Amino acid sequence: EQVARALIEAKANVNHENGKHVTALNMACENKHEACAVLLLQAGARPDVKDDWGDSPLTIAQEKGLEKALALMSQ
Repeated sequence: EQVARALIEAKANVNHENGKHVTALNMACENKHEACAVLLLQAGARPDVKDDWGDSPLTIAQEKGLEKALALMSQ
């Protein structure tokens, strides 16, 4: 969470995708780091970006039961 906060403060692109179209928000949701996911969403991370496997942060958060992140995604 501290690293995400530092990168956000440094104006890093919160929607950057790796070679498989995975974003930081994908990873935060996949690893159940809900506080980090919330930070990324508040900084403008998009929950609808699909990776190479067809998963998006939204679908991952639903699978993992990340209620706080899901609430932000539905706004």
